[in-house]
Amino acid sequence: MPPNNSTHMSRRGLARLAASTLAAAMVATELEASAQSQVDPAESIIAEVEKTRGKPLPSDVRKRMGQAVKDNASNSAALRKFKVPDGAEPEMIFVPARKGGAK
Repeated sequence: MPPNNSTHMSRRGLARLAASTLAAAMVATELEASAQSQVDPAESIIAEVEKTRGKPLPSDVRKRMGQAVKDNASNSAALRKFKVPDGAEPEMIFVPARKGGAK
């Protein structure tokens, strides 16, 4: 069992971290390229997934994946609109309050 400290990482853990970082960078790059070219970001991400798989996705999976990408984009846009005051204390977990106070 590996030691329980934050400076130790197994080769498998490093590979997982590298793979997830690369995947996140690829998705961000695809979203940015889609935004600049006015192409539907969902379609460009689905095309990249199909290219990686080497075969097309089933139509029901394409539909669900497209909706998930659009939902994620709209959620991200809503979060970017949330104003955080300059004097706000840092929190370990950020929980935005609704207008009119928490309910």
